[in-house]
Amino acid sequence: MAPVDTTKLRFLYIDDDNPSRQVLEILIKDIMGCLEIVTLEDSANLIERIEALPGAPDVVLIDIRIRPYDGYEILAMLRAHPRYKRVVAVAVTANVMADEVERLKQAGFDGLIGKPIIKENFPCLIEKLLLGEPVWYVP
Repeated sequence: MAPVDTTKLRFLYIDDDNPSRQVLEILIKDIMGCLEIVTLEDSANLIERIEALPGAPDVVLIDIRIRPYDGYEILAMLRAHPRYKRVVAVAVTANVMADEVERLKQAGFDGLIGKPIIKENFPCLIEKLLLGEPVWYVP
């Protein structure tokens, strides 16, 4: 398969931790060369906020421990929406115990990128996900 041109991707990152949002924004913009990333600090009115974006995201990175809707609820909303049901949805969490990884798989996440995010690995992990390869990365 041909490599994915990640510079044209639209990312959405939902995380209530400001430093995590800043780090991922730097990784996506500066390391991957992608210009389109929207970050949300909570999950309130999520679908309305996503629909208001200029374009649908290609990849949604979701913190699991967020409110008012947690990552599992966010995923369920995305999968229930006709426009976002096939979006690449990736859990981004520090809680990476074996039972949690299995729960993420069962819920329908496309993958997991555990925190702390390793900048050297991140672009490759995203590319694998976009190529349909499973990624359950725990640092």
